[in-house]
Amino acid sequence: MEPNAREELLAVLERYFEAVSSQKTDRPMDLLAVFAEVDAVEARHAAGMPPMLRHYFEGKSYRKAHAFLRALAESG
Repeated sequence: MEPNAREELLAVLERYFEAVSSQKTDRPMDLLAVFAEVDAVEARHAAGMPPMLRHYFEGKSYRKAHAFLRALAESG
């Protein structure tokens, strides 16, 4: 997987986590817009994703996808 794709996926997942946690504040982020962004970034990079990572995204297991991408980044 290309480093740029990995970084873009990590960034969009971090925005998703931020949006989820903001839902309990007085200024929640637009969660639907962030979901759409996650879907768009996933679709753009799906062909180059390892099968397990694609599985996590398809199942909306974003914490597992994030952990997988972090492990990839740390391994080089």
